[in-house]
Amino acid sequence: MASTLNRLGFSTGYGNTWKKHLVCSLRSKLDLPTYDPNNAHAQGMLTAERAAERLGVSMRTVRELLRTNVLAGTQVVKFAPWRIPAEALNATSVVERVARIHAGNPSRVPWTPDETTLRLPGM
Repeated sequence: MASTLNRLGFSTGYGNTWKKHLVCSLRSKLDLPTYDPNNAHAQGMLTAERAAERLGVSMRTVRELLRTNVLAGTQVVKFAPWRIPAEALNATSVVERVARIHAGNPSRVPWTPDETTLRLPGM
């Protein structure tokens, strides 16, 4: 949490960078709960790391799927962990893309025979 606040450019009331103990102190004063991954899992939410494990792909692939909106997921703020609904892994677009990756064809868009070929001069 401290690193996310620092990356976002937030500082403490005294203008200092955030540290773990400062976040803990603020949470205590405001009675804010800490992040519980078991609770998120119970709600049917996965981290990007867990989604990558389940799909059998790399974190880079999961980030690409999230960036292109093939895989549904949200972040509370930029740099925060991704929250991915477990059922999103079963979406047709996700299943098809992952199948192509496992088959050795990571192309984002499947090739079609009527696709226009780009002709480069001198080649």
